[in-house]
Amino acid sequence: MPAPLAYHLVNAFIGDTPHSGNQAAVVLFPDDTDARINDTFFRLTARDFHFSETAFLVPLPSPATEPTYRIRFWTPAVEVPLCGHATLASAYATLYAVHPDADAVVFDTHHGAVRCVRSDDGGVVLDMPAHVGSAPDAATDASLRAIMLAAAPTLRSEELLRVARLTDFGDGDRVVYELAASVDLEHLAVDVEKFNSAATGQAIVTQLVGAHEGRLKINSRVFCPYWAVPEDPVTGAAHTVLGPYYLTGLGAPNASAHVPAGDLARATIDAHQVSPRGGGMRVSLAADGTRVYLNGRAARWADGALHAA
Repeated sequence: MPAPLAYHLVNAFIGDTPHSGNQAAVVLFPDDTDARINDTFFRLTARDFHFSETAFLVPLPSPATEPTYRIRFWTPAVEVPLCGHATLASAYATLYAVHPDADAVVFDTHHGAVRCVRSDDGGVVLDMPAHVGSAPDAATDASLRAIMLAAAPTLRSEELLRVARLTDFGDGDRVVYELAASVDLEHLAVDVEKFNSAATGQAIVTQLVGAHEGRLKINSRVFCPYWAVPEDPVTGAAHTVLGPYYLTGLGAPNASAHVPAGDLARATIDAHQVSPRGGGMRVSLAADGTRVYLNGRAARWADGALHAA
């Protein structure tokens, strides 16, 4: 019988209560020789945990001051190349439980290295690649708008302000639907399955609701039926899209009216995901626009030993 594997259960990107945010399991291997480091074990274990994501960490040679792990992310059905909330969960577990003397941890992902640093408020700042959407052609725009309106029958066409699309994320399209601030996004009734024909990754529904103390305020909901995750509670990877969208992309003209005169790209976003569990983060861009900083809090609510072979 192989040695048990340590695991941690973490609520990531929590809001006002530790029982909010997005749940993830974090499984740590002692080294890279373990025979369980394979897709079948990952898939079945993620299915057993049955969270939207389970992260599997394999240590890599690194200095003790900045431990490094290879990380892979699995939903109960498929692998995804990058997951923000499972990255935060993994960073929180490693920094606050496994390596309490380290100030940062680095994860080697399918999208490159992600460095995670302790924040002053007891959370973690994730340094992640930015993903920039673009306006689809007229025919695609009309088709995507029709899907959104079919998914939310009470939404009026004039309340759907803009649509953006990304096709190079690596695990399916991302479609951003920006709604008017007047829409009650939290309680908007949505037929999630309608999005299966719009995005093989995530349908990101968002709105700009104003600003506070110079920071933009946005709401969002994220739907991933293609991955067997009908609605994701809080989605870090979606905010690597929404940060550039509002600060430098298609949503910037609308956002600029809410920020004092200056460089919108240097603004900070208070992002709230208004799913039933709820949660949020602060989002900002690196000076060159190629990286997104996600500042989030987490709660580690369980740990143990995984005996599955």
